[in-house]
Amino acid sequence: MTGMDARLQRLIELAGKPAPEDRAALALELCDLLADWPMKYPSEMREPFETLLEKCVREVDASTRARVAARIASREEAPVPLLNELFFDAPAEAKAKIVERNAEANGHCTTEAADEASLIAAAREAKGEAFAADFARLLGIEPVTARRILSEPSGDALAIACKGAHLTRAAFSTLAVLFAPDAQASDKRLAAYEAVPQEAASGMLRHWRNEAA
Repeated sequence: MTGMDARLQRLIELAGKPAPEDRAALALELCDLLADWPMKYPSEMREPFETLLEKCVREVDASTRARVAARIASREEAPVPLLNELFFDAPAEAKAKIVERNAEANGHCTTEAADEASLIAAAREAKGEAFAADFARLLGIEPVTARRILSEPSGDALAIACKGAHLTRAAFSTLAVLFAPDAQASDKRLAAYEAVPQEAASGMLRHWRNEAA
């Protein structure tokens, strides 16, 4: 059996095993394959492996997703939808690269604006799960994504969601303060809005909306 055949056989075996440790091993081996694509592998083989990895990272733990993100975020050939799947668990450096890649890929992307007045009113009246549901509905995203955006400590995800939905900085600041885990985190979160390019915010919000659709 050739080296190529042995590697593919290993991936096939892992793909048929549902145990969490096997899914994690599959994600990491796919990541290694795509990050260091062998010269002897045809380039048209990449897409099915990328699709499989995108599916696989939805099924593994946060630590594995962080390792995958750190490994491939700086790779120009890494597909942006795959990187977006890894955003919430990515280390800070990888997260910044994912935002950068979205800005490059979505120069002409436009997104529908959210109802800012309704959003702020809901934020002042409800917190926790109650507001997460309103936030998801008003932005057109999945409730689980809304919860992750609101709880993400740096405020980057919230800035992306707000800017992508064409909410003002004042609206972002209100949400950043209301849903910050503590006062120190609140101060750090407030700087995130200006740091996010509009193109990146629009592209990532479109990705989150497509997941909900």
